[in-house]
Amino acid sequence: KKRMSTSKYNKLANKTVIIFGGSSGIGFSVAEASLSFGAKVVIASSSQTKLDAALKRLNNPNATAKAIDLSSETLEQDVEKLFRDVGAFDHLIFSAGEPTLPIQPFSELNVEENKKFWTVRYWGSFTASKVAVKTGLLSKEGSITLTGGASVKKPSKGWAGIVPIIGALEALARGLAVDLAPIRVNIVIPGFVDSEMWDALPEDKRKALVEGSASRTLTGRAGTAEEVAQSYIYLMQSTYVTGQSILTEG
Repeated sequence: KKRMSTSKYNKLANKTVIIFGGSSGIGFSVAEASLSFGAKVVIASSSQTKLDAALKRLNNPNATAKAIDLSSETLEQDVEKLFRDVGAFDHLIFSAGEPTLPIQPFSELNVEENKKFWTVRYWGSFTASKVAVKTGLLSKEGSITLTGGASVKKPSKGWAGIVPIIGALEALARGLAVDLAPIRVNIVIPGFVDSEMWDALPEDKRKALVEGSASRTLTGRAGTAEEVAQSYIYLMQSTYVTGQSILTEG
C-alpha cells in the first residue's frame, strides 16, 4: 500500500495515534480526522459492539480497535498490554468518560457514587499517560492530549460534583507537560457538544439542554464533535505547543 507523502504542513501522515474513547463522540471524530491526514489510528473503548460499529463507519484499513475496561482494578496492566500489542506510537488521545454524569443539587450527591466518576476520566488519563511513558512506546517527539470541559470555567448549577474532576485533569496536563518533556502534553476544553453522549436523556430535556447551551455561545449554536476534533489535530501537529488548555467553546 502506498504511504501518504509527508510535508512540513502535515505531521500526522504515517503516524500512529491511540484514542481512548475513540468509538463515539469527540474521540470518534478525532479518529476520523486523523485518518484523513494519513495517520494510523487505534480506537479503544470498553464496548466491543461500539468498536465494531465505529470501525464500520470509519471504513479505513488504517483503523483498528482494542477493547479495554477503563474501570478495571487491573487497569495499569491492561493498558500496558494494549500498548505492547500496538507497539511504538506517536500520539495518545484520551477522551473517554462515563456515559452519565451526576448533575444534581450538591446536597443530594452520594459521596461514594461521586468518587466513581473519577475512575475513567481522571485515573484513566493518569494511568494511560504513565504507561505510555513507562513502556517507552510513546515517541519522544509525540504528544498526549487529554480532555476537560468548559464547565470548569463557567459551572452551571448542579455541576459542583463534576467540575473538580475536570479541573484536576487540567492541572494534570500542566504537570505532565513539565514532568514528561520533551513529550508534549495538552488538554482540550470543549464547550457543550451536541453528540451521542446525551442520547440517554429524554428528548425534551435534551432539546432544552442543547437550546440553553446554544443561547450562551457567541456563535449562537451548540458545537459538533467534528469541530472540536480540529483542536486535537492542531495539538498533535503543532510541535511547539505544550502545557496548554485549548478552549473550544463557541
